[in-house]
Amino acid sequence: MLEIQTKQLPPDIVVLEITGRITIGRECKQLEWATDSLVREKQQKKIIFDLSGVTHIDSTGVGIIVTSAGQVKEAGGELRLAGAINTSNTS
Repeated sequence: MLEIQTKQLPPDIVVLEITGRITIGRECKQLEWATDSLVREKQQKKIIFDLSGVTHIDSTGVGIIVTSAGQVKEAGGELRLAGAINTSNTS
């Protein structure tokens, strides 16, 4: 299950703290809806996705992040990612 908490950083930055899995299905739609609401309804233009609590992301999740970045950019803003780390074992 995906959980999204919104935090405000003064003066005009919104952080979406995301925990869980960003995978195909309803979870991705939640992230898409949250971004859409911030951009269209609340006119937010500086958004950070905090991914430190994300346990898994698939190609659909990556696509949603890219789409969200495009939506924010089209509105004249910027989307940044924080807390994205690679925990895979490459040995």
